Amino acid sequence: MMRGKKNLSTNPDINELFDNLYWWDAGRNKKTGKKTLTLQLFEKKYIIGLKQLAQEIKGKTLEEKILNLKGPEDDLKQIYEMARVFDLKYNVEWPKAHLKTAEYFLEGPQGTKAATGGSDWKRYLHPKYQKRKFFPSLWSKEELDNWGE
Repeated sequence: MMRGKKNLSTNPDINELFDNLYWWDAGRNKKTGKKTLTLQLFEKKYIIGLKQLAQEIKGKTLEEKILNLKGPEDDLKQIYEMARVFDLKYNVEWPKAHLKTAEYFLEGPQGTKAATGGSDWKRYLHPKYQKRKFFPSLWSKEELDNWGE
């Protein structure tokens, strides 16, 4: 079962958001659809704390803080552009470098190897599939649609 943003309701709560996180797909057995031991242990140890943290920071993100800044328009434009550069480097350029490294070690001269947990690592790592971003409202619809291309 593929999860993700397309499966969310109009106004999802924390539980629905967590039920559709991208890592859930990587943590399931592809043949049976059942959770791997890794995912089960992760959920047991971390899910309650992660959901509590998500609830605490709701409405207090860095994006919301930046968008609510007041000041000269030129200063705000410069801040927005720096946020966009950071977003692009962290959420597109770094994952692509990570993907190239994984390709080298998993499909390189030493032969083909399985990825962590048997995940579909190319899809899991490539930013065009995950579309992670910190400042989505600073990007145009076209930029968002082509994220990671």
